[in-house]
Amino acid sequence: MLIVSRQNIARPFAAPPGVPAERVNALRRAFDATMKDKEFLADAEKLKLDVDPLTGEQVAALIEQVAHTAPETAARVRAALEAK
Repeated sequence: MLIVSRQNIARPFAAPPGVPAERVNALRRAFDATMKDKEFLADAEKLKLDVDPLTGEQVAALIEQVAHTAPETAARVRAALEAK
């Protein structure tokens, strides 16, 4: 999971710490609605953009999972990625 998490997250939007939960929820729902908007999807198709987003909750869960990766596992992954 650690190696593929970057592809799954791609380009996340982030807010600073302390943003009220209702604002985070509003931002997430607006993003989700945009990802389903017919005009947005039509424009993305014209530009040949792949639209396959995760929800904010899915991104948060993935980040939480990666953040709790055992240090020895992270070190092994880092070494494997640096190997030439």
